[in-house]
Amino acid sequence: MKAKVTTAQELPVVVAGSCTFGRYPKISDEETTNMYVADNWLVPFPGYKCILDKEDFGYDSTDTVIFKKIYKSSKIFVSGLSDKTFYVVVNDKIFVFDSDYLDPIEITDGAHKLPSIDTKIYSIAENSSGQIIFCYGSEYDVIGVLTQHITGLPTFENVTTPYRFTNITYQDGYFIGVVKNSTEWRLALANELTTWPTSANFLSKADILQCCLPLPGKGSQLFLIGSSHIESWVNVGSSLFPYQRNTGYSIDYGCLSTESIAYGDEVVVWLGYSANMGPVIMYSDGGAAKSISTDGINYLLSTVTNFKYCNGFLYKDSGHLFYVLNNSADNPFTIAYDFSTDKFFFLTDENGDNYQVKDPVFNENGYFFLRERDDEQARPGGVYFMSSSLNTYGYIKDSAGFVIPKHRTCNHLRFSDSSTFIVNNLTFTIEQGNAEGTTLSPSVELTVSMDGGKTFSYKAISYMLNKASGLSKIMFWNLGYANDAVFRIDFISEGRVAATNGLASIIR
Repeated sequence: MKAKVTTAQELPVVVAGSCTFGRYPKISDEETTNMYVADNWLVPFPGYKCILDKEDFGYDSTDTVIFKKIYKSSKIFVSGLSDKTFYVVVNDKIFVFDSDYLDPIEITDGAHKLPSIDTKIYSIAENSSGQIIFCYGSEYDVIGVLTQHITGLPTFENVTTPYRFTNITYQDGYFIGVVKNSTEWRLALANELTTWPTSANFLSKADILQCCLPLPGKGSQLFLIGSSHIESWVNVGSSLFPYQRNTGYSIDYGCLSTESIAYGDEVVVWLGYSANMGPVIMYSDGGAAKSISTDGINYLLSTVTNFKYCNGFLYKDSGHLFYVLNNSADNPFTIAYDFSTDKFFFLTDENGDNYQVKDPVFNENGYFFLRERDDEQARPGGVYFMSSSLNTYGYIKDSAGFVIPKHRTCNHLRFSDSSTFIVNNLTFTIEQGNAEGTTLSPSVELTVSMDGGKTFSYKAISYMLNKASGLSKIMFWNLGYANDAVFRIDFISEGRVAATNGLASIIR
């Protein structure tokens, strides 16, 4: 009888990978959570911490407080503060603070506040004359106006408008408003915000408008975003009406959620919809619209039943531009798309639930964002700071944060003839020694599936060094017998983690 011949092989294991899962897990269930790929290494997504809570804004710990919007002005400066000032809307008040000192100062007074504590801020826009508009949405026929003064604090008042606007933006000397439940968009008089003509200064669009926005870095180009399609207009400076439609340009993808729209760095991104295609993530740099979804992402979007609970934002980290889309209803999830690498990743909070960041605003070495209110998990509302220098999620000021769950499900190891093999070992390179001063012993936890991801083994744990230098090798031995193996890796650390691709040694 002829002896069976065995051969040893090494198969590549994609540790530094993204979410490339398919329609079904058997096709592919590659996933990466709270990490992304940079220079062919897997590195952490930024952590965050609370820097201002409601008591810093003059409220008691038992008060119901809603943090609504944070905004950084590029044109309005406050006497006595640096140019790193931020405006925060809290309940029915507006505060300003200097990011160097973190000492909020109230601008509103007893007679001039938002219409109510529950008033929502739909958009914020500013002109070059020292004024900021706060659009309250279609529930009100007033807008909030903050005006700069040479000395002292800006003043705030509510100004009546002839229309109820759902969105207001600013471009080329004009405030531009979208009128509630209509096809109309209107212009205030040039360099004014209190006069909105009821006759000549408007045009209609053959679609229910959701918002209008100037394309960043694209001069005078304006996008009008509707429920079924998008138009492009350009300010040509004509006296009768300054904007002219680009008749050769139209995007046949409307918007499913205004909250999903994000723009910056010369792109606009939104959760789009076409009657023929269903939901899809779209973007445009002023030219033709492009889809950035995959089969797996499209399937994930098809599970969403109420798109009004979807919101998105753009975020930049170490040269990587991310679009983050969060769905907080029914099948909740948060995904991040990296424009730099054309890859998707999952983001979560410390419990594996939805990512807690929304609409971050850039500041030196990081971003500010708001948590709207206290929740049942005792995570307070307030102003938070997000940075790649932070490796935990911190909710209580000056207290230790939660470990960020960092997870990678690697590529399938299988052959076209479905032959079986023994997995002798798995090895990959990881940086160690970045957890000095933390209380948690850093480790790598591995579970293995031998049936293509249906079931997984017990955890094998390899502890890392808190203090070290250079690069280190992680190796797991005697991993079992399979014909479709999948490795699931969890990185447990309060410090930085960086890992790259590895090899599986098999006997076939």
